Amino acid sequence: MISIQYYDSPCGELIMASMADELCLCDWNGMPCAERNIRRLKRYVNADFRIVTTPVLEQTKKELDEYFVGDRMNFSIPLHPVGTAFQLQVWRALLEIPYGETRSYMEIAQTIGNPKGIRAVAQAIGANGINIIIPCHRVIGSNHTLTGFAGGLDNKKRLLEIEKKKKKMNGKIVILSDNRTDKEGLSTEHGLAVYLESASGKFLLDTGASEMFIHNAEALGIDLKDVDCCMISHGHSDHIGGLPAFLELNKKAKVILSAHIPGAEYVSDRRGRHSITGNVDFDAHRHRFVFIEEDTMIGNVHIYANITQRHDLPLGDRNLLIRDAEGEYVADSFCHELAFLVDGVLFTGCAHNGILNIMEAVGEKVRISIGGFHLLDSHLNQEYESDEQLQSLADHLAENYPDTLFYTGHCTGDHCFEILSASHPLLHQFQCGAIIEY
Repeated sequence: MISIQYYDSPCGELIMASMADELCLCDWNGMPCAERNIRRLKRYVNADFRIVTTPVLEQTKKELDEYFVGDRMNFSIPLHPVGTAFQLQVWRALLEIPYGETRSYMEIAQTIGNPKGIRAVAQAIGANGINIIIPCHRVIGSNHTLTGFAGGLDNKKRLLEIEKKKKKMNGKIVILSDNRTDKEGLSTEHGLAVYLESASGKFLLDTGASEMFIHNAEALGIDLKDVDCCMISHGHSDHIGGLPAFLELNKKAKVILSAHIPGAEYVSDRRGRHSITGNVDFDAHRHRFVFIEEDTMIGNVHIYANITQRHDLPLGDRNLLIRDAEGEYVADSFCHELAFLVDGVLFTGCAHNGILNIMEAVGEKVRISIGGFHLLDSHLNQEYESDEQLQSLADHLAENYPDTLFYTGHCTGDHCFEILSASHPLLHQFQCGAIIEY
């Protein structure tokens, strides 16, 4: 069965349809384009059409409401576009056009590797049956003029103006799991989980060591079922341990993580060898995972996978090992560590590759950097960075990134933070329950 609902948008009534919990139509009701796309659906899918709502149609209405008032830049709706292989290729290219930007038909043709197929590309764009969400309105003529649009040129202009004049949504960062807290009613553990709400959506950055972050989120009034995307910085259990519980709680969010994590085994030799491998069943939820091997961009999320280690690595890394192909434990190269940049907020996890190396790899303006530095306090016979080394690091950050706010905690020791913050006025310590608004 194909379920149908109608949505009264500021640009006119839309007809929406879903099947198998995925959106297959979002078009301008009463326009010839909608009639054509409905006929194509009937041709491809042998199913009855019924006017009845579904969870995905309600989610589509909610996200469109947010889009039209400027509170949503990316959609998290599962899609089921119906078309030829070529049309699907073109529509995937449309999904890569960032919010507020435009591309020409020629650029789309070049993107799909068919630079001479401009006319065919234009026809495929005109056949798009999931308007706004698959943003065909972002395609314009090579001379920057507005060209044909199924919903009419006035609506195309209005959609582009909405994106151009998007509401400046204030961001919010909430620490859901950390070693420390000064808030009553919250639990702590050696783990890190961060909630980020920005113009691009709602994100979960790491999941701590257990499901504890979920209970803390409830206490803080955060509904993790609404999270659009989960991003995992690396494979250690104190960052990925709560992922199975999150996957059971949230049924929609994709999980972005390194392709090097599944099957890897990690141990720590600090205070006795012990496993730090996460317990995640990657097969059971394989459709939820997006595995990363190289630097890339998904929506407005910049993902950095290959961090050049030009500066010294944290000395605490020497305690961390990974099992190699021969079954021996060897020094971890941290090829499984990712850094994420979303709307000017950089999440570094533990920064095992070194915060200086990560900042250089990003190479973009970072408004806020949040994550551990993996700078451990020396203890008994375990010696780590000296005060002089910490001072040098603080000076480098202050000199090269004078406008970046750094928030650190988790694996940044109290003494290390004291030395760093004494020389860097924009460096702050976070704890579980901390709320950072920007």
